[in-house]
Amino acid sequence: MTEKQDTEKYEVELKQIDKRRADLEAQFLSQLDGLLRRKIFDEQEFTKANQAARSQKAELKVRKEAVSKLLSQARASEALIKRVPKAIKTFKEAFHNLELR
Repeated sequence: MTEKQDTEKYEVELKQIDKRRADLEAQFLSQLDGLLRRKIFDEQEFTKANQAARSQKAELKVRKEAVSKLLSQARASEALIKRVPKAIKTFKEAFHNLELR
């Protein structure tokens, strides 16, 4: 896989993680709203729903940090690859301009 493909893959994955986090939040609020409407909401239900949501959010946060790091590395690698041809050209020009002894 090329660096550009890696970068694109990580960008897509970060968007998916952000979307999943937003979906979890909406799902949590919807679930709480449903419990309130049915008047079966108590501290135990809230704790159960809250713990599940927190656990999933924590997992997504860890994954997001890992993917962000991989994305940074892929972007740095991609930038380096773009600079290499110019560096080679500059080196070749300097080498050809050396004076012979």
